[in-house]
Amino acid sequence: MEIAIKSGHPRLLDVMTSSELHLSFVSDCTKIVQLLAPAPNLTSIFLPRCHLTYEQLGSIISSLRDKRLEALHVKLDTTSPGRIIPGLPNLKFLALQYGLEGITYQKASISSTEFVLPFIRPSLRTVRNLLLVFPQPGEGIDTASLGVDGPLPNLRILRLESDRMIAGIPLLPSLFPNLEKLTLLMDGSNPPTYKPDYIPSFAQLTKLTSLSTNLELDASAQDPPLGHGRSLAFFARSLNRRIAPTHELVAQCKALRHVYWYITDDMGGICHHFGVVDTGTPVREREERKVVIGWNWWMADGFKRMRSDPLPEGIVNLDPEMNAKCWSYYGP
Repeated sequence: MEIAIKSGHPRLLDVMTSSELHLSFVSDCTKIVQLLAPAPNLTSIFLPRCHLTYEQLGSIISSLRDKRLEALHVKLDTTSPGRIIPGLPNLKFLALQYGLEGITYQKASISSTEFVLPFIRPSLRTVRNLLLVFPQPGEGIDTASLGVDGPLPNLRILRLESDRMIAGIPLLPSLFPNLEKLTLLMDGSNPPTYKPDYIPSFAQLTKLTSLSTNLELDASAQDPPLGHGRSLAFFARSLNRRIAPTHELVAQCKALRHVYWYITDDMGGICHHFGVVDTGTPVREREERKVVIGWNWWMADGFKRMRSDPLPEGIVNLDPEMNAKCWSYYGP
């Protein structure tokens, strides 16, 4: 690597003058980052597929202390020998995956509550896009922890995936007054039940255009997802169950344009996508905001018999680019 840089390899010279560094599936990207850290234009480093140990992450952060970095995406192997690592200040984009997905559970050497706050705290006042993912059982933080230094008026996008219960939905408006996109995926094996009482909290986020949640509506209806596997009949029932709550959310959340309901089952899961379209004039905005259902692969005509019940009205193609790649796309 050092020889390649000294010899002026064209691709590396491009990296040295670039503002972004993306690395994937590198066993030890520490040395690469350290060598490229002096690059004058480097403001963004994305390492979403590099499984960093605490030692490697600490070395990377140390090499970047003098940089005016704006974006950082890292994934941490929490089974490695642990230590607290103070994070970088003034980041605008920060993504941290605390633990590796798809592996047998191994307890983290340092709990997420000990490590995460010191790592993200230096940038909480500046960050606009914050992604925190905790794939291992029992790990995570709740939304209230992010308000340790008060409200975060600069935060526009928050994605929090935690295996623990996320408290503090009523605190969302006071903590994140300018939030535009919110994803809360909570305690995947036993998510909290949806309550109409949550709607006023979401409605106070007056700039919120996209809401993604795994709030539960199936087990409380005696129809839990576990055990259904890839049952398309269950997909249809769970979709119908979310139509009324989506209308309730859209009626009170005036900026809302997209609602995503995530469901985890024993074979992976499904996401029901609802959209909002304006069909009238601004004078009659309240009456003309129409909720539509996003087409998904299991809605194709070829699966009609497996679904058992007919699909609801109002299904449209909300994601043409993604659906165009779907082998079974025969939808709207």
